[in-house]
Amino acid sequence: MDTLRKCPYSGEYFKPRRSNQKYASKYNRIAFHNKRYRQQRLPLERLNQKLYNNHFIISDLIGDAKEIELNNDFLKGKGYDFKYITHIHHHGNKTYFGLYDFWFIKFDDTTTKFIRNEAS
Repeated sequence: MDTLRKCPYSGEYFKPRRSNQKYASKYNRIAFHNKRYRQQRLPLERLNQKLYNNHFIISDLIGDAKEIELNNDFLKGKGYDFKYITHIHHHGNKTYFGLYDFWFIKFDDTTTKFIRNEAS
């Protein structure tokens, strides 16, 4: 083990203490994997932030009620984005869209009904 290796995180050359050592230090190994995990997680964080924002808006508006009908322009003004849903449910000839513990159905281009899913 007289050969030097290049650390994939810092780029520094080091003399390995073990035959399978890849990083110059345990700190470089941890930092390398944290950086890689952060890069993989970032796109999901952006998506989840939009879903959380939608959920917060509906939770705040519905309060303790079981269901509520809202104007779509009002929702858009609050920052609600209809592109983000968590699941779809078909019941008979109706399609319900899900947002965590809420179902919603668009009646037309102006009104949406949100229903609290008591089963979740």
